[in-house]
Amino acid sequence: MKKSHLRFPLTPIRLAPLLLVLAALAPALRAQASLAAPAPTATERDEGLLGQTYSFLDFNYVGQHGGPGHTGGPTLGANLAVGDNADVTMNFSYARQTQWPDDGHLYQLGVDTTVYARIHGVKPFLTIGLGYQSTHTTTRNDFSTWEGGAGVEVVVAARTSLLLKALRVGSLQDTMVSEGQYSAAINRWLSANTAVTAMVLVNKSRDKGYTLGLRRTF
Repeated sequence: MKKSHLRFPLTPIRLAPLLLVLAALAPALRAQASLAAPAPTATERDEGLLGQTYSFLDFNYVGQHGGPGHTGGPTLGANLAVGDNADVTMNFSYARQTQWPDDGHLYQLGVDTTVYARIHGVKPFLTIGLGYQSTHTTTRNDFSTWEGGAGVEVVVAARTSLLLKALRVGSLQDTMVSEGQYSAAINRWLSANTAVTAMVLVNKSRDKGYTLGLRRTF
């Protein structure tokens, strides 16, 4: 049976193999990021989150429209600025699922690539991603995922940006209904190294998700 779930902002890839690949690639990617994108100055913090290298911790909640189902849990990951106009994001998410349609635990792992332009405080972007979800419920419906979309990040005040994004999310095995997902996030730099994020997202089924997060440069 096909299911439609609101994806966390960071999409879910095969856990053990990908973890090994990411562990092997992380030092090289970080070195490339350091060469291609020097540590941002305090002034560059006014440009938002795109183009920054940071780790992040998010707390997510998703509620089912017209039903009792909901999921909630943390996401841990890193965003690497690998060039003047490209970011790579790696993430791992855990969620406790309740009555959607059954109870259990979801584990998601994903990698996204985002390319963007810089236009005087405005950054239009395109993003694609692949992932994998391990579903520990009675249905045990594991699947690989894909996503693609576009958006824009706009500096709206000093050290504050608004990020709007529209995604199309689906399953490579056709076990999840492909549908649109739309999000709006406010990002605020508290210091030269620390930022907070608040996000709201909704899909065409009108399921709604909420995220609060912390970003720390490294």
